[in-house]
Amino acid sequence: MQAAVDLPSEVWIHIASRGLGKKDISSLTRTNRHIRSSLISSVFMTLEFEGIKPILQSIEYEMPARVYIACLQRTQRRIQYLLESPHLTLHTRHIHIRNWAHFPISITQETVVSPSGSELKFGDVLLIWKSTYTALRSLVASFPKLRTLTFIESDLPVPHDDWLVHSDRSLLSYDPCSHASPWNSHSLTALQIDLSKDEGYRFHLPQDFIPSFQFERRFEKEHAYFLDISQQNAIRIQAAVADLRFWTTLSSLSLEPFYSVRHLIIRDMTNRRTDKSIMTVQHILANCLDIQTLELAESITPIVLSSTALPKLKCITAHYSSLVEILRHQCVETVRIATIRLYILDSSNLHKWGHADMVTRLDISRQFYLSQVDLESISAAFHNLTHLMIRSLKSVRKLLPTRGSENKGTPQEILATVLESVSILPKLQILHMFELWDKTEDTVPTLRSRGHSCLEEIQISYRYKWTWVSSTGWCSNPMDPLEIDASIHNNGH
Repeated sequence: MQAAVDLPSEVWIHIASRGLGKKDISSLTRTNRHIRSSLISSVFMTLEFEGIKPILQSIEYEMPARVYIACLQRTQRRIQYLLESPHLTLHTRHIHIRNWAHFPISITQETVVSPSGSELKFGDVLLIWKSTYTALRSLVASFPKLRTLTFIESDLPVPHDDWLVHSDRSLLSYDPCSHASPWNSHSLTALQIDLSKDEGYRFHLPQDFIPSFQFERRFEKEHAYFLDISQQNAIRIQAAVADLRFWTTLSSLSLEPFYSVRHLIIRDMTNRRTDKSIMTVQHILANCLDIQTLELAESITPIVLSSTALPKLKCITAHYSSLVEILRHQCVETVRIATIRLYILDSSNLHKWGHADMVTRLDISRQFYLSQVDLESISAAFHNLTHLMIRSLKSVRKLLPTRGSENKGTPQEILATVLESVSILPKLQILHMFELWDKTEDTVPTLRSRGHSCLEEIQISYRYKWTWVSSTGWCSNPMDPLEIDASIHNNGH
C-alpha cells in the first residue's frame, strides 16, 4: 500500500485527469499529504459556484427555501476560504457560474424560515443573494491565472458540460437517448469568456437585476442576464449556447461581442422559426469567422451563406438542407445530421453534398435502423469515412430478441453481420453503435475472421467494445471508465 501511495506525482495526476470524478479526487486528497500535494492543481483547476441545484429537471421547483438559503451561506463560507487562501487560487484556470438568474418558487411566500430557525422576508433573502453574488465577483477578480469564465443557466439535473463548451468537439459524442442529449427539451443558455490574454478581468452584477421567481418570465430574465454579461467592454466570447429567441432579440451592435466565438450552439426550444430568426442566424454565421464547431437546431433551415462564411469550421451539426449549404462551400471534417428522416440518404440526393468527400467522421445516430441501401448511399457520398456513429442496422435487428423471446443469433453471428454490412465503407476504422445486443459480462469466444480490411474497433453504447487483435481475432471486452472518457473526448484523434 505504501508503494502505491509513493507513486510519482505525474502518475497521480494522470489517474485523476482520466479516471476519477471531482468528488473522488477531493476524497483521495484527504488520505495522504503526498497525494494532496500531487493533486492540488487537479482539485482547484476548475471551480463551480451554483446558485440553484436543479432537482427533477426543473430549476424552479422542489428546492425548499431553507435549503436554498443554506446553499447560499455555504457558498459565502467557501468564497471567504478561497479569498484567504491565495496559494490555492494560483491553480485555478476555469470557473463555472451556474444558475444564478432564478429563485426557487418556495421563497415567494411572505416569510421563509432560515436554517437557524429565524423568519426572513423576501427582501432579506434578496440581500443574502446579492451579498453572495457580490462576494463571488470579488473572488473571480482575485484569480491571477484564470483562463475561462463560464456562465450557465440550465435545468439539467446534473452538470453535463462536455458537449456544452468543450474546446475540442470533434465527434464529441453522446447517447441520443440520454437525458442530457441536446436533442431533448432542456433549458440551456451559456457563455464562455476567454481570459487567457486578459489580466484582472472583472465582471459586474447586472444593473437592477433581481433573480426571477416567475416561470413565465424565465427566458426574459435569462436573456437580460446574458445580454448584460455579453455587452461588457473588451471581452472575448469563445463559446455560446442560446435559444433562437435570445439571438433574435439582439441588435446588430449587440451581436458584435459574439463575433469572436469559436464554438456555437443555436437551439430552438419553441420550434417557432421565422424569416427574421433565419436572417439573424445567417448574419451571425457570416460575421463569426472563427467558428470551429457549430450546432444548429433542426428547425433552422433553410440558410443561405456566401462562399467566405465559416472558413475555420471543423465540426457541424444541423438539418440536412443546412448541411448541404455549408458543405457546398466549406471542407468539414466532422458532420452530425440532426434530421430524423432517412430520405437524406437517398441516392437522388447525393449530388447535393458538395465537399462530402472531405468528411472523415459522420454521426447519424438520430436515424433509427439503417438498411444496406442506406450504407451504400453513405459510401457513395462520403468516400473517406474513418469514424461512423449509428443507432443500429436493420440486418442486426433481425438477429435481436423480440418481446418474450431470446436472441436469434449468437454474438459472433451478429458481429459477422455487422462486419459484412460495413465492408462497403473501405476506410472505416471505428464504428460506434448505440444499440446493445449482448451484455457480454462473461467471456465471449473470439471471431477469427477480420471481415474488414481497416476496421479496428466497434464500440457498443460506451458499454463494451469489439477490438481487432491480429494474433487472436475480434475480442469483446467491457469499456472501463478510462476508455469511455478517452472515447468521448478524443474520438477520432
